[in-house]
Amino acid sequence: LVALQPAGQENDSLNSDSELLLEVSAKPQSLRVQSQLICKVRLLTRLDFLQASLTEPAPSGVEAVVQKLGEDRNYETRLNGLLYRVIERNYAIFPQQSGKLVIAPLLFEAQISDGMRNRFDPFNQRVRQIRKRSEEIIIDVQPAAETVGRDWLPAVNLQLGDDWQKNPPQLTVGEPATRTLTLRAEGIPAAQLPTMNVEIPEGLKSYPDKPNRADRTDLTGVTGILQQKVALVPTQPGK
Repeated sequence: LVALQPAGQENDSLNSDSELLLEVSAKPQSLRVQSQLICKVRLLTRLDFLQASLTEPAPSGVEAVVQKLGEDRNYETRLNGLLYRVIERNYAIFPQQSGKLVIAPLLFEAQISDGMRNRFDPFNQRVRQIRKRSEEIIIDVQPAAETVGRDWLPAVNLQLGDDWQKNPPQLTVGEPATRTLTLRAEGIPAAQLPTMNVEIPEGLKSYPDKPNRADRTDLTGVTGILQQKVALVPTQPGK
């Protein structure tokens, strides 16, 4: 879903509607609770700003978590034969309830020089204020799927790593060995990942560390990482 608007709707003093474009897109148009929605914001301009500001996505309608994906991207592109400078921002949005998620219009404000000087102060250039709003975007959020007795993890990709430092592990009675479990979930922040409860067989003592949670982001979204280290000490020989 894309909302693309030319500048000039709130200020008719621009030379042309093609001088400034604000594009806001959100994919997918329908998703389930806690799934990842990617919101891309692009400002295409042929103007030089003295100062400028752009609001961030502010979802409403349902509770949602917003994460910015990395730093702003700056590049150039051609559209309809015209060269534009582009500022691109990407966000991941995670709705926590079903219903209609509404992304309110984003507001861009800037000051530009009108190319004229004050005749009483030739060093003081005259400026104009410009404003631009994007269109509202509405996303359909479906309830979570039925997962009786299981955790709901709407991940794009899910991996579980099991590291014993030595494979196969060699354990000695009375000596600790470290087992590291790592859960990686593409499209889910680490805060949504469930704690890993591992059953320990008889003949072992277990000393788990506090779970470590971290998020990694790129233009495709968020990857949540949950890592659990456990020190295991055998108390008797055997299998």
